[in-house]
Amino acid sequence: MLEKAEGVKSLSAVIQNSITHGSVEVRIDSAICFQYLIDFSKPEAIKLEVIKICGALIRVVNDKFAPALKLQIFHALKLILLRASMNAKAMAPQLQTTFLKAFNDSQATSLVRKVVVDCLIHFLKIAPKVDPILKELSIMIEGDKLENEAKIEVAEILAIIIRSNGKTVQQAMSQQIQTTLLNILQNPGSYNDKTIVNCSVALAFLSAYASEAGQMLQMFEAYDNKLNLNISFGIKFGVLLNGASSVHASTLIPKLESYSMDMVKDLTGL
Repeated sequence: MLEKAEGVKSLSAVIQNSITHGSVEVRIDSAICFQYLIDFSKPEAIKLEVIKICGALIRVVNDKFAPALKLQIFHALKLILLRASMNAKAMAPQLQTTFLKAFNDSQATSLVRKVVVDCLIHFLKIAPKVDPILKELSIMIEGDKLENEAKIEVAEILAIIIRSNGKTVQQAMSQQIQTTLLNILQNPGSYNDKTIVNCSVALAFLSAYASEAGQMLQMFEAYDNKLNLNISFGIKFGVLLNGASSVHASTLIPKLESYSMDMVKDLTGL
């Protein structure tokens, strides 16, 4: 049945109806059914249904429902992006808005936001441009409309996108993001530790694409005297993870080991 378009269409129509009009429990089961449908259908059999499925999932997930339902819907959207992303390309604007909106959703738990991060990673394959996504994420981090806990995942996906798509980011946008991240690291008081680490890593990733040669290596030790280990270790981790050549790594890793030992001695008094 899942090998033919007619069979997929029949099942999809029933699931769409139940996820749109059913109780919360029925909607959760329907979202899981969509996951099975997406996962087991032949690509050529489901391609004509992808837009309809996306539309139904987006309408429901943007409404005020329990986190358990949102979690299963985002899992279904992630599967669409994994298995049928090209068929969902026409829905790219709606998907982008939905994923970004989820970070500021009071019904979205940390677990939900983690799945949204995964969705955005796979969404990059069909995103028209990454600059608008990065701009929105940087505004979220620095602004006061987002809860501090939600900023952890926002900073995480910002770092991931910079690392994977940094070459395509316009210079003006790179400078804007750099300014935002520097402001956060210079005034870290209102942010939790995980957000600070993620922002530090993002800044290190961004330095790999700087117009000034050697900026990434200069940054490796730039925050050593700031007495904030979240920043200094985040920067070092980001530099080593993103773009340090084997020649540079052979120099930087001993520096990291030495710095780590110095910090342990300072903190313990040994």
